[in-house]
Amino acid sequence: MATAKSSLVRVDINKDVVAEASAAAAARKAGTNDWADKRHHYLVLRQRGGSVKWCVRGFKQMRVIGDPRDGLGRRD
Repeated sequence: MATAKSSLVRVDINKDVVAEASAAAAARKAGTNDWADKRHHYLVLRQRGGSVKWCVRGFKQMRVIGDPRDGLGRRD
């Protein structure tokens, strides 16, 4: 069984990046994809399979703090 690749991209996380991560989750894209914010180095948007989550990385640990799709339609 082959393992899926993971990728990390440093970007300024905005509405377009959240939409891209949500589309990858909807398509159930294989592997783990991380979008790390350039300004807030601890903030990560992680897509794995059919889910996408906000995560905070610190002290060699990563904590999930929410789902960005909850309010995507209501944001400007």
